[in-house]
Amino acid sequence: MSNPYQAPTTDSPTEHGVDLSKTTVRLWNPRKLGFFAFFFGTFAGAFLQAQNWKALGNHGEAKRSYRWMWAWFAVMTIGIVSDISELAFNGIGFVFFLVWLSTLSRQGNYVREKQIQFTKQSWIKAIGIWCLLVLAFFVGIFILALVTELIQTAN
Repeated sequence: MSNPYQAPTTDSPTEHGVDLSKTTVRLWNPRKLGFFAFFFGTFAGAFLQAQNWKALGNHGEAKRSYRWMWAWFAVMTIGIVSDISELAFNGIGFVFFLVWLSTLSRQGNYVREKQIQFTKQSWIKAIGIWCLLVLAFFVGIFILALVTELIQTAN
């Protein structure tokens, strides 16, 4: 039984012309995404940030967040494939995280300025998404290594 006093929720209110300040949207807390990304990786934080933007109906910002996620995958893939030292690899990853972290304030400010009420998404679901993204990354690295090995043995 639903709560009759709870504000209505929707997945993408702006698609239906709903004023965001008068409805409740399900988001991962924009203030906590940085902590999540620190422990689970920038790609996971960028993915959840993109999901938040989609829920807010701002698909342009969602695309920007997805670009951050794919850029992280590219940087990490290049770091793994190349003969770069572990210290440099970790340093590049940390700098990438700090630069991405600077983009988080945009979402928090958007929610605050528009006075958007939101209910918090479960972090258990976020950890499940993280597991799938990590699995996809390692499968991609495995395929890349396999293709590289096949090319080298063919020559």
